[in-house]
Amino acid sequence: MIRRRLFIAASALLFLLADHPCSAEFAHPFHATSLELEWNPETGCFEAALRLPGPPLDEELARIAERPVSLDTTDPVKRRQNEKILEDWVRNRLKLTAKDLPNCEIRWVGAETELRSVWAYFEIRLQPKKPEQQQSKAQANKSDSPAPKKDDKKKISCPVDDLQVQCRFFEHLRGQVNATTIRIPGRRGSVILTEVHQSGLIEWAPAQ
Repeated sequence: MIRRRLFIAASALLFLLADHPCSAEFAHPFHATSLELEWNPETGCFEAALRLPGPPLDEELARIAERPVSLDTTDPVKRRQNEKILEDWVRNRLKLTAKDLPNCEIRWVGAETELRSVWAYFEIRLQPKKPEQQQSKAQANKSDSPAPKKDDKKKISCPVDDLQVQCRFFEHLRGQVNATTIRIPGRRGSVILTEVHQSGLIEWAPAQ
């Protein structure tokens, strides 16, 4: 599974860069990141797999922690401590928004190392600006409608309108590229971001 994800991510990055007008100017192989998003209609959130270059990531986290950091350590205590630094780093540098959903919540799943890369796994749930008002409205609507059957499973549609990604990974490195691909039923989206252009709208195409 890990090697399959690595192959998919590398292939997606090369495919996106091939069509990018400025691809010859950047895409340093050790500075590129790849974010794969897949919509889960059962949970109403995106399942994310983020591939990061190992050596630059260790240097970046060490700079933040002001001590040596390695996610490839075999010490379980240091591993948990270092992964928490990575989790906070991702939360502070990645944001996904859509129309009427300007906030996002990241639920961390875990991380693992593969060759010279680090894979981070998490879920992203988009949220409105004032979730308490949204919740009150939903409860009011719920009280006026018949209770659903316990075995009913409603599919939640992906919010595709104005879906935007903001990445600030390794923003201090010249030539940094952040490639995002997203899969939903029947459609495939993508966007290329750099240290200069750190946010952009997802461009959609029919799924192949």
